[in-house]
This record gives sequence, C-alpha cells and structure tokens, in this order.
Amino acid sequence: MRSTREPHNRLLLALPRREYDDLRLDLETVETRYREVLVDDEDTLERIYFPNRGVISVLGVYSDGATCEMATVGREGMTGFQEILGARVSTVRLLTQIEGNAVRMTRKKFDAALVKFPTFRKLMNLYLQVLLDQVMLSGACNTAHSVKQRLARWLLMMLDRQDGNELGITQDLIAEMLSVHRPTATKALRILQRAGHIQVRRGGIEIKDREGLMTVSCECYQLNRARTAARLPKTYPG
Repeated sequence: MRSTREPHNRLLLALPRREYDDLRLDLETVETRYREVLVDDEDTLERIYFPNRGVISVLGVYSDGATCEMATVGREGMTGFQEILGARVSTVRLLTQIEGNAVRMTRKKFDAALVKFPTFRKLMNLYLQVLLDQVMLSGACNTAHSVKQRLARWLLMMLDRQDGNELGITQDLIAEMLSVHRPTATKALRILQRAGHIQVRRGGIEIKDREGLMTVSCECYQLNRARTAARLPKTYPG
C-alpha cells in the first residue's frame, strides 16, 4: 500500500513539499510490531524505515547471542545510517522496541533520493550526525551514571517519541535495553515509582511527572535533546 497520508516522521515533515510529493510515491506504510526484527545482523540491507509511531532499537549482537542497545530511532529519524556510509550488509540488529508504524522505501529508491533531492540528502546527513552523537553519549552514560539515572534518561527518550504518557514496555525489556539484570531494573523502577515520577503497570509504564523524572535523569538526556534540536529543529515541535 502506498503512503497517501501526511507523515508523522519529523525528517519527512521537514522536507519541502515538492520533494516529499515526489518521494511519497516510493514510500510504503507498514506496521512495526513489538519485538519484530526489521533488519538482523549480517542481513543484506534492502529497506529503510522512517518511524511514524513507536521506537526501533539499534542493537549490537555478540557471538553468544547477547545484545546491547547502542541507540534508539523514533519519529525523529530513520534506519538508513548504514546505507549512507555505503554498507551493503548490516552490522547491527534493528528491533521494534515499542510497536507502531513506519513508512519504508527500498535501498535503491533511498540511494536515488539522496542524489535527486538536495534537502533530503542534507537531512539524512544531519540525522547521521545526530545518531552518532547519541551512540557516543550513550556509551559514556553507561559508564559514568547510575542505573536510576540511566533509566530516567531512557524513559524520557521513549516519551519524546510517543503521544501521551503511556509506554508499552516491560521490565524485561528495560533490563535488556539497559544491559542489567531484571532485579536491578525492578529496583530502579520502584525508586522512581515511590518518588511519584512513574506508575508501573502490567505490560507498561505511565509517566506521571515528566519534570520530576528530568531531575533524576543524568545530564545526558538534556545534552542529547539539545544537540538533536540544534541540528534538526523540527524534531521537537511546539
């Protein structure tokens, strides 16, 4: 099915109308289901996803099957960072972390659009810088800050990609994404809940006090948000 609706993806919304009208003919709307592997490690790179709703995790995969989250992609971005750098085979796993929907295009069409549309090419390159910033900041954060601080940062980043205050995520997923054991994640969640910042429910978490959560989070959240907004001003509308 070809995309006929206005996108919610911020990169596509930032395109000049003429470029988007030409590009939309190559976009297909798809559902992104919870825990769905969109691209696996060592897969041939064939499609690029632009999330409208939901969040995609960029996971490093180890030889024993263990994974580590390196970055997340929501409606502010896209998954074509490897293609921009000329890769033909993926070195990461792209996993749907929060379900939603996206528009996607083939690698061939994506490569053609980079050549044909100047603003599209500029936006993709700017997003590549944003993603690299996120990866580097995440690596530093994992070393320097407590689980509670990292959890608050992670929840705020998820909230930025959603409409409303409900996050459809489990404690098992949080533990996996933070690379900690589940009891450690559960303890950090209880601390945030006792402070009134969140409410943990079966199969999800409600953010009750965003401002309070920001006081708990390390500075990495604000730094990442500021760097993203500086390069891509339409990421955080309103």
